[in-house]
Amino acid sequence: MNKSLVDDPDFAALWLRALQSFDQLDGASKLRFSAHLGRFLRFADSLYLGVLDGTLDKRLWRGYERTLADTVAYPGFQNVVGHTETLAHRRILRAN
Repeated sequence: MNKSLVDDPDFAALWLRALQSFDQLDGASKLRFSAHLGRFLRFADSLYLGVLDGTLDKRLWRGYERTLADTVAYPGFQNVVGHTETLAHRRILRAN
């Protein structure tokens, strides 16, 4: 996902707009953001499961955990995700 944000300035702008105010996006932008957010959260789940089963060093997880916590804090994220939880962000929400 970082490659998408770095290589595509339009997507980077969409990502920021969506995190700040998802409800104000048009339908296509909501779909595009939601698809990328889903991939972002599945990746976080995979990393967190790696920590749980000992295949990923916790030090590597901590950096991603900070990025995830920052993303979760945005109102647009909360609008999209609502009550849907994944393993990784559920842990972060409990910690904060």
